[in-house]
Parts: sequence; structure tokens; C-alpha cells
Amino acid sequence: MKNKYIFTTLFALFTIMASSCQTRSAQTTAQKEITLEDSAETNSNSDISDASVPAEDNNASTETDAPITSEVSAAFMEEQTLLEYEGLSLKALSWDPDTANLIIQAQNSSAQEYTIQFSDTSVNNYMVEPNFSMNVKADAQAEKNAEFSLDDFDSCGIEEATQIQTKILLLDSVSFDTIYTSDYITIQTSDSNRQQVYDESGDILYDQDGLKLISKGFVDDPEWGKLWKIYISNDTDRDLCIYSPDVTLNDHTMDVIFSATVPVGKKAVSSMTVFQSDLDNYQINEITSARFTLHLKNPATFETIQTIDNISLGNQ
Repeated sequence: MKNKYIFTTLFALFTIMASSCQTRSAQTTAQKEITLEDSAETNSNSDISDASVPAEDNNASTETDAPITSEVSAAFMEEQTLLEYEGLSLKALSWDPDTANLIIQAQNSSAQEYTIQFSDTSVNNYMVEPNFSMNVKADAQAEKNAEFSLDDFDSCGIEEATQIQTKILLLDSVSFDTIYTSDYITIQTSDSNRQQVYDESGDILYDQDGLKLISKGFVDDPEWGKLWKIYISNDTDRDLCIYSPDVTLNDHTMDVIFSATVPVGKKAVSSMTVFQSDLDNYQINEITSARFTLHLKNPATFETIQTIDNISLGNQ
């Protein structure tokens, strides 16, 4: 138990400190890089500009022998210029709603090799981080899919992804030092007028000062044991990293993995991981009560803002 407690605590802390305080498995996807024409002009203007409007020239991208884009997926959105930074131009080429893939293209006319990532990403105001990290070499072009999870969409009740918001991180590909972090950039993936419905059904765990937590129930997880699904709405005046290291189920306290970063005005459906070994150890076949302490932290510094005791569900 002691070894497992050390493991899970370190695992949870590591996960929280990494980019957005969320645990997520990453899958490696193929990336294509193409050397730019030697005759291409470099941009001598080093000013930074973020853009969340469609690019005026949709024919400016360089064609490749086996482009990732398709006529079908390209029809769902207009090509958008997301970022221009010291010779680096980043575009969103197309969105495929069937696979939830956003195709990103980078053109780099500088001598700097970049690693490009997304941070604090939301879809229809729900926090949903994609699987995305792209390298682009100096004087080269690259394309890669930002892959969202359709399971995450289902958990959040996202039937049509109409808007993606994200921050773009530019890292040095060798040292992985952060070179630049953009403000929020909005990607319009559809011209639909459909409004996202936020499902707030369930048992209210906490609802004060703009922060709301609602229990969406326990579900079986074949790998870990059980997942406690919790809806989070942050209408406070600050970004929050929401964290809890343990939970008391049926009067038995056990270690869990639970953390979520929810910026101002955003929603999330996060999972508290309960280990099957603990459920077996305490012979818990049916969960009748649950209680935990919630730690609200600053996502940038990880300093504790507030501690909320005795958030409970069931007979307490």
C-alpha cells in the first residue's frame, strides 16, 4: 500500500505539473516534412501576430506528393492562419468531424527548429486536449493531425464541434525551452448556428462562488478499476487547477488520481480514477457513499488558492 501510495502520488503530481494538469495517453502519429524552395523569400519582419480569422488566400499552401487533406474534410471549414512568428507561419487547413482531426500546417523560413504544441484547448467551451505535437525543421514545411478523442466528445455531449480555442506553444526542438506562448486562438470549424447544451444533470457536489461540481456517476474501467465522472464549471474570476489525492468510499480512504485544469468560463468532464485493488481490498462491490477534499490551485504556480473539505455524495 505504501509503495502504491508513493507511486500514485508522484504520478498525480507529475501529471499536474505537466502542461495542463491532465492525464492523457499519447499516440504517435506520422509527420511529413518538406524542404522549402531555396528561392522562397524570408520574412524580415519579426513582429508577432495571432489571427483567428480565415486566411485570405486559400491557395497559398505548398502542394505535396501525398497531402493529408482531402476534398471531403476541407469542405467543413475555411483555411485559417493561426500564428505568424519570426518566419514561422501556422495554419489550420481542414477539420474532419468524422474522425475529429484538425490538420495543421507549419511553414518555417527561419533557421530555428520548432516543436509546436497546443495548450488549454477547449471544444465548444469544454476542456478537451488533443494528441498533438509537431516538429518543423529550419527552412521546411510540415503537416500533422491534431487528434481529438470522440470518446471525450461523447463524455461532454459534443455532437458537433463548432469552435476550438487553444493556446499555441513554440518550443525549441533541441532544448524544449518555451520560446513563445500565444494568447487564446479561436478556430471556427463549422458555420453551424447550433448552440452547445451543457448537461448539468446529476448530484450536485459543490456550487459556490462560481465553481460548480456535479457527480455524473461511477463507470467501470477495465484497466484501472472505476472512474468517477465529475462535471466542472468554472465561472469564477481565475483559472483553476482542481486536484484531490484521495477519496473515502464507504468509509474507506484510498488513493486516487484526480486533476483537471479549467480556465475561466470553461467546462470539463473529468474522471477520478479509483484502483480496483483498493476496491477488492476493502471488499467494495457497490459504492454507497463518497467523500473527498478538493484543492484549488493556480495552474501557473501550483500554489494553493483554496481547500474545500467534505465534498460528499450519498449517505454521510
